[in-house]
Amino acid sequence: MSHAITLEIPENAYQALVQRSAVLNKQPEQIAAEVLADSLSDPLLQLAGSITSDEENIGDAHDAAFGGQEWRKP
Repeated sequence: MSHAITLEIPENAYQALVQRSAVLNKQPEQIAAEVLADSLSDPLLQLAGSITSDEENIGDAHDAAFGGQEWRKP
């Protein structure tokens, strides 16, 4: 079973859909539906927001926190 929804997306997202649809020979709407379905079923994304921490900038300083290059604010 499928359902139709209408979304407004930014121009750059639409252009990315158009380009990918040309490469894959599919309609932009089909690509958007597949990307949405894939992202909602991603097990890692299902964990998003489920962990609490006192660390506030782990996203910004990920590499420094996990032994990569030192993080420097741009």
